Amino acid sequence: NICIYNDIKNKKKYLFKNYNDFGYIFFGLLNFLIIIFLIDVSKKKKIDKILLFSREGYFVKKGLDIIKTYSNVPDYKYFYTSRKISILSSIKEFKDIINSFSKHRYEGNVKELLKTRFEIKRKNIKKIKSFSINTKKNQKKLRYVLKKFKKQILKSSYQTRERYLIYLNNMIKKNENIAMFDQGFFGTTQSMIEKIMNRKFYGIFLSYYKKDKKRFGLFDYKSSNFKKLQIFFESLYTSPEGSVKNINSKNNFIFNKKEKSQRDFNNRDKVFSGIFEFISDFNYIFPLKNNLVDIELNKDITDLADTLFGLFKDNSLLISPEIKQIFFHENTFVKKKKYVLKI
Repeated sequence: NICIYNDIKNKKKYLFKNYNDFGYIFFGLLNFLIIIFLIDVSKKKKIDKILLFSREGYFVKKGLDIIKTYSNVPDYKYFYTSRKISILSSIKEFKDIINSFSKHRYEGNVKELLKTRFEIKRKNIKKIKSFSINTKKNQKKLRYVLKKFKKQILKSSYQTRERYLIYLNNMIKKNENIAMFDQGFFGTTQSMIEKIMNRKFYGIFLSYYKKDKKRFGLFDYKSSNFKKLQIFFESLYTSPEGSVKNINSKNNFIFNKKEKSQRDFNNRDKVFSGIFEFISDFNYIFPLKNNLVDIELNKDITDLADTLFGLFKDNSLLISPEIKQIFFHENTFVKKKKYVLKI
């Protein structure tokens, strides 16, 4: 891997076709710093438990599982949530329905919007005229449709909130000092959970849009590669399950159907074997046992991780089509569009 680093540094053409090498070089240090950042904030703020949001938390948990074999780490749990279930659960009045589009637009068919955002059943939206809507541009139309379905949306929200609260109260005890981990940037999911539970928590993000006493970001929001290329991180750091869609009467989570990202999980695991190999190599050079607290998170090291992460988009690098296929993006919460990201 040192030879590959040198080739990249010297702007030599290099073809990446090995999943392991690709993960190690571009994401190894970044992943390691995520874990150190979680531990660092948790120690400073005396956190009892870190909740790792699904789905980006899936592989972060695996990294913490590895670190745990070398050193003590704060308690952590994989936590089922999503923008969808948190926003839907938080709606209590018509104003909340309207405000739910302030940071998260929707572009697509109005019937899909009602079904995707608010779990309105197909039989109840059959009679509505089908048309395309961009919620940023067509606010009059949006308001008209939402008013028409206000009762059904509020009923759906109440049902989801009552069920989701059972899960939340089981995961978050009254006297626990909790930190929530999400990639960023606005902390919408955490804010909605705080609203549902009427409590405030610490937030640990890879990048956060402003300074806040209870929310911390690892990479700079204004200038980092992470901020610019976050969509690639999101498409890589996913889980074997689709995103959380809702919760049923038996308090089991309902997930969106598995997409290409979930069906091709073997190749993703190969990338992460390289990412986690970085931890093993670091431990060989600098034994982590009892030394985690001595690892200083300064600007130089975070800038290096951010630079390496950004390098995979460098024009002098050639990345095999097989690796490129891993970066499949789908975000039905915003738009019914699925595609492989362009590297």
